[in-house]
Amino acid sequence: MRIKGGKDYYDGGLAQGLDGELVFVRARHSAAEVVKADLVGLRAPAERIGLKDIDLKVARKYGNGLGGHYDNEVRRHDCRYRFKTACVWFAGKRHGGVQVVQSFHGSGKEDVVRLFWDAVKFREFLASIEVRLRKPSYLGSDHYLDDKGLAEHFSGRGTEAEERWAIENGAAIAVWIDEYGQRGWKLNTDGLKELDFVRVIDTYAAFQELSMFVGGVMSRPGNPMVEITDDRVRAAKHGFDNWSFRKMPRKA
Repeated sequence: MRIKGGKDYYDGGLAQGLDGELVFVRARHSAAEVVKADLVGLRAPAERIGLKDIDLKVARKYGNGLGGHYDNEVRRHDCRYRFKTACVWFAGKRHGGVQVVQSFHGSGKEDVVRLFWDAVKFREFLASIEVRLRKPSYLGSDHYLDDKGLAEHFSGRGTEAEERWAIENGAAIAVWIDEYGQRGWKLNTDGLKELDFVRVIDTYAAFQELSMFVGGVMSRPGNPMVEITDDRVRAAKHGFDNWSFRKMPRKA
């Protein structure tokens, strides 16, 4: 498989061998359009993460009275931690994670960005800043990540309907975006290196899985639809030609 466009960590897998006829056309993440969630057949991750001080002693230590409750943000003296869910669909499989951005008030230090793709590691980090996930409550919903939903977010596979949508619409990669007022998906882009996705799938395994998905699952006999086919998604997305995910024609 040849890859046209963008640059990502798994490109090193090209050294394994090259099928020059199979081409994956990939957009640059920075330039790709954000396709609204309701136009894509993939479930959006939780919008809010419910957090709480581990006990009253900690709450009082940080001036939070009878107990600190937080949504997406925790303050610890001169530090602020901002949380948001992450989600990547890669070669037909869903992977959930959490991004944490640590800011230092008035110190001039640069922000520290952490990506967690493992529930255990994420819980360990929360404990290190004396915070835990809130227990399920009346606030619980698909838009709210609490203690009960954590395992499902990190390890839950997608539904059959979601997997079918990805195959039928040629979505080999889908990256969830929640920033600057935009919530939706960027389809078939690079940018996984910046998400530290190599912790989920290493370089060579990622290239192999992508090659098998593009050249096998999506282009198998009886499934000629191997490009983005939803007219609404096509209208919202740009940068792909008619040969995306297809075998290039042989030269005469």
